[in-house]
Amino acid sequence: MAPKITLELDKETAKALKEMRALLSVGELGHSAGMVADLIAARARELAPEGPTGNLKRGIVARVDKTARTLGIGAATVGANYKIAPHAHLVEYGTSGRRFPKKKDKLVFYIDGEKFVLDSVAPMPAHPFMRPAIEQLTPEIGPLIDADLQNRIDSKMGK
Repeated sequence: MAPKITLELDKETAKALKEMRALLSVGELGHSAGMVADLIAARARELAPEGPTGNLKRGIVARVDKTARTLGIGAATVGANYKIAPHAHLVEYGTSGRRFPKKKDKLVFYIDGEKFVLDSVAPMPAHPFMRPAIEQLTPEIGPLIDADLQNRIDSKMGK
């Protein structure tokens, strides 16, 4: 399951956000969400373990959610591009390992003409990078969005 951030707003803040929507475009709201997503992705790249190819770090991406724009909200997504880092979830959560009881299930490969047969795969401990990135940055997210939106509103009101 992907980590999610849920912001619970008091009535006053929710009312202020509704008023802001009248002043700000969906693109501007998306920009704020994208700014936070970029910050989380950068932190996740810092925390991700370095592999031989660098694909895990390179595969961590942030993007503004265009589907949300059609709904009139600004949203962004942070995650792994599975074409670049298809193993990201295995690194984040680890694996339990397994045995291959049937002969047909065994993993066979060759190195320099020598045959190797694996009948089990060892467990791999979790090396979380995405969840800690979100947890570390959560206290900063509200103030960042607040400051960005306030600057946009001030510029629209000529302040």
